[in-house]
Amino acid sequence: MDKFHKQDESMEKIKNKEGFTLLEVIFAVSILTVGILSVAAMQMTSIRGNAFAWGTTEASAVAMSQMEKLKELGSTNSGYSSATGDLANTPITTTTSGLHEYAQGNYALAWSVVENTPATTNMIAGTKTVILTVTWRDHGISRRVVLSSIIGKVV
Repeated sequence: MDKFHKQDESMEKIKNKEGFTLLEVIFAVSILTVGILSVAAMQMTSIRGNAFAWGTTEASAVAMSQMEKLKELGSTNSGYSSATGDLANTPITTTTSGLHEYAQGNYALAWSVVENTPATTNMIAGTKTVILTVTWRDHGISRRVVLSSIIGKVV
């Protein structure tokens, strides 16, 4: 074999080698980066959603607990401003409009009790409507849970 034939043969081997060009590698890495960033953004949204759900669940539990304490008083009791049960050491503010407020941890509770009269509310006389609101802050946004209930008179 002559010298030129040998060179052609070695050049042929180099040309037949399979591999990726630099452009293909850059393109593949950029697609991978976009995918990883998308998953990271999805994870952050999931974490925020879980934190919101946790706050809502806890606020609902606080609201239900306080509503039960208010219901225990019955419709003939006038002591709604002190309906704190085991939270007796928590200061309660009663506004002139009859709104009762206090704070429990990260949550602020407020409730109002309205006497129902058939003439104005189409309700049964002797019952009371309780509206209880629990508010808290979630990532700088004010959130709230509102419960309402009618407390009937005991016959």
